[in-house]
Amino acid sequence: MKLLISMKKYFNYFYISLVLFVYIYSIKLKFFPVGLDKIVSFCAFLSIFPLHIKSFFRFLKRNKIVLYYYLILLFLFSYSSIIFVLNTSWDFSFLYSLLLRLTVFYFPVLFILFYIYKNSQTNDFKKKVLNILAFIIGLQSIFIIYSFFNLDFKHFVDQILPYIGNIKEFRLDRMRGISNSSGATLSLVQGIGAYICLYLLYFAGSIKERIIYLIFLSLDVVSLIFTGRSGLILFIFCSVGFLLANFLFLISLRGVKLSLTVVISFIIIYFFITHINFLGLKTKQVYIFYDEILPWAMELFENFLKKHVLITESTHELSNMLHWPQDFKTFFLGDGIFERAYTMSDSGYVRYIYNFGVIGIVILIFSIVYLFYYAIKRSLVPEKIWLLLLMLYVLFIDIKEPFLLKPQYYPLLLLILFTFIIDAKIILVSNSKKQK
Repeated sequence: MKLLISMKKYFNYFYISLVLFVYIYSIKLKFFPVGLDKIVSFCAFLSIFPLHIKSFFRFLKRNKIVLYYYLILLFLFSYSSIIFVLNTSWDFSFLYSLLLRLTVFYFPVLFILFYIYKNSQTNDFKKKVLNILAFIIGLQSIFIIYSFFNLDFKHFVDQILPYIGNIKEFRLDRMRGISNSSGATLSLVQGIGAYICLYLLYFAGSIKERIIYLIFLSLDVVSLIFTGRSGLILFIFCSVGFLLANFLFLISLRGVKLSLTVVISFIIIYFFITHINFLGLKTKQVYIFYDEILPWAMELFENFLKKHVLITESTHELSNMLHWPQDFKTFFLGDGIFERAYTMSDSGYVRYIYNFGVIGIVILIFSIVYLFYYAIKRSLVPEKIWLLLLMLYVLFIDIKEPFLLKPQYYPLLLLILFTFIIDAKIILVSNSKKQK
């Protein structure tokens, strides 16, 4: 009997990990017309309906903050639709992205979390979700690193997964692992994965757990060298802020242990970087790593150490794209157009302002801050710091691109924030029952 229970537990863990991997990385196949993430969304719905539909609605009723967030999204969609109609716009791309948030992103996240909730103990829901996220992002890190070591594996992935994005699939300086694109979005997902490992390290209860999280943390950080700088900067900004806050305000033994663990992690990463030419790579790959990948990944930090400025070639290009509409009406209400060709910018906030103006940006930012506020509200002090730093970076990074509308990144944020909000409610209900 115990064996059956154990097998069921591991099967559930494997099943939800596979589902989340396909869903978060938005996997699409060349030979299949429908994205696997869409199929996962549909299957997640079928797993709820009709057997658990009543329990699901009770679950939603208990977590009204999550429902109110959906109403904010609906309001944002309605406002954007009005701007679109008033301007007789031809650009449906922004409305389509919001529609995805209302359907393909929002509901599957809830269905998946409900499934985990149904198969969790009262006190381990949050840890279970974050463990699964750490595992699947760590697994992707292995695929990313292995792609660089084994070009046959990379070419095999290129044969079955279509490449989406502006980075060409034949490039050897950017790896995508098992996903449909490399670049900033994938980098942010990997950076958040490393930051999740830092959180789990802080609350780890045993040496075994600390070793596992340390390995995943190291893998995630190394994968960032092969994907993009956005995630690397996210991890360094958030982790340094988290460690400093622990030293300055909390001064706990847990914080000291975490700092030592992170130092060990970076020693491992440094050893990997400096000894990569001894790992059996071909000469061409060693050349690419040391002459292209590493200088590009470390450009910001090298400029800071040598020139005392936090700029790269990308930030210079981005600064030229930060321009605002001169027309009063466009500035406040937008023109209902989101296309880059019209806005002449990659910047998320510039494209938002041209689409639905400052008023729309305020609603969009409010929707994100709303979730972070309630996630932070009932968290422990270290968790508040962890979430606050993540929120600051989430709001900042959209200066570069409209990441809040992108698959991979946005669903991952929802999973994290909904988990903290739902977990706080589970603990609250559990405590009230104990008091009775």
